[in-house]
Amino acid sequence: MKIRLHQFLSKCGKFSSKGDVKKAIWDGDVTVNDSIVKNIAYEFNPAKRSVKYRGTELYLPSNNLYFLLNKPAGYICSRLNSQELELNKASVYELFRGAVEPSVYEALVTVGRLDEETTGFLLVTTDGKLVHSITDPEKKIDIRSGLPMVREKWIDERGDTEILSKPASVYARERHADPKLKEMRFDLKCRPRCGKNGANVTQMHYARLGIITPEMEFISIRENCLLQEYKDQIGQHQGESFGAATPEIITPEFVRDEVARGRAIIPNNINHPETEPMIVG
Repeated sequence: MKIRLHQFLSKCGKFSSKGDVKKAIWDGDVTVNDSIVKNIAYEFNPAKRSVKYRGTELYLPSNNLYFLLNKPAGYICSRLNSQELELNKASVYELFRGAVEPSVYEALVTVGRLDEETTGFLLVTTDGKLVHSITDPEKKIDIRSGLPMVREKWIDERGDTEILSKPASVYARERHADPKLKEMRFDLKCRPRCGKNGANVTQMHYARLGIITPEMEFISIRENCLLQEYKDQIGQHQGESFGAATPEIITPEFVRDEVARGRAIIPNNINHPETEPMIVG
């Protein structure tokens, strides 16, 4: 399968921005099969051709990896150049040397940066696409447009709610009519909903009717994410079940049953379709 050169370089994780990718190509630092290529749209099959940056071969990671690093003080968040090596600087990338495969090490890139003496969490990944989506200065982000309404379809399909023409509360209507607040408003397309006459639209109500909702299915999938890897590496503390017959694998039926019994809640209501399902309990 063919890929454009700039896409390959972005995905290999070597570069922290599209600008760095373009500069490397235009400066003649990138070769394909040992020939300099300065065309960012050059297409090739990475399975059949070798790509090098300043003599070092680059690879596409077969599976993206994500590390949440508690960065210690005294480390910079970039690869060491000759001047920094002379000054005996330390790089966060060196914390991974020997701990991961060489191809993974070469593909790692930090999502943003922390100052040398700053401590705190830092995301380090091989996912160049993710890095660009977060750090690309050319990316347009409109905070007033709101979040995607990921649960809107699920709410619609249940057919037990209706969309209101205006907010139900006097307080909300007064604020909508207040011209002084115009500049503060987000351009939201989500109109308020309410349950149809006589309808109970809570997740607990559905659970007690024996209905497994998409929210419950989503939660069961999320609760199982990396569960086996965690057990293999660390083991699982037995904890206190408080009467719950917790299964080895969290199933949608188990989620429904725990909510129906009142031992867990799903804090997702019909007027916040942008919220991803999660469970507390």
